[in-house]
Amino acid sequence: MVTRMLAGLGNPGNRYHLTRHNAGFCVLDYIANFLQAKWKIKPSETESALIYLNSTEGVERVQFAAVKPLSFMNLSGQPIQKALKYFRVEPSNMLVIHDEIELPLGEIRLKEGGGHRGHNGLRDIIAKVGADFFRLRIGVGRPQTNQEVASYVLSPFDSLEQKLLHSVCEKATEICFSWLQTP
Repeated sequence: MVTRMLAGLGNPGNRYHLTRHNAGFCVLDYIANFLQAKWKIKPSETESALIYLNSTEGVERVQFAAVKPLSFMNLSGQPIQKALKYFRVEPSNMLVIHDEIELPLGEIRLKEGGGHRGHNGLRDIIAKVGADFFRLRIGVGRPQTNQEVASYVLSPFDSLEQKLLHSVCEKATEICFSWLQTP
């Protein structure tokens, strides 16, 4: 029986693979590789299908689901809502992993509840399931030039940032595993 759920936010498709907005997907891909788990696709009647890891006994016998909504970031709420229902997990037992422009690149913060702070993926999730869930905020920093925030978060990490991304994913994985084991 699944007791907790990790939800990584991002945009589907190769075009967005290593963009700042896909920090949540990057962390879940790192976890899947670490656990040597395979992603499965759960088809849906709408575009809000899910990719998920089977309930995995990978962390001190804690069974959990990990999901990546296949909708675009701003429409993450419906697939997250469906995943919670499918796995019978309460929102309070969910950790959403997402990019955060208010944190410097590489900084990570765990937070319980709260608002969306302008993050449209969180805004949609809160509208569908409420705000009573945990968040793992992955710092991607703000644009240093007068570049628009939307184009900044949809741009890929540069080569130096990609080197940092591995250690960020490693640290985020440790935090996720610790959260999964917390009663």
